[in-house]
Amino acid sequence: MRGQYLGLTQALLIIVPLTIAVRASNNMLMTTIPLLARYNFHFSNTLIGLLSALTALMTFLSSGLVNSRLRAHSRRLIFIQ
Repeated sequence: MRGQYLGLTQALLIIVPLTIAVRASNNMLMTTIPLLARYNFHFSNTLIGLLSALTALMTFLSSGLVNSRLRAHSRRLIFIQ
């Protein structure tokens, strides 16, 4: 019985920080892209909105659809490139 709790604790110690890191990087991406587009590339408001929408769509597709349907080896190759 004690071994079950140890395995659960180890899983939580890996999953929770990993989840926080992934969410933080997604949030950084979603907030940084429009700022770079506006102040460095001088995009119009319409282009910034389109860029933000495309970024959100691609984030959704990569994390929600592609990641859940691929095998581990294929997923590793796609996300490394």
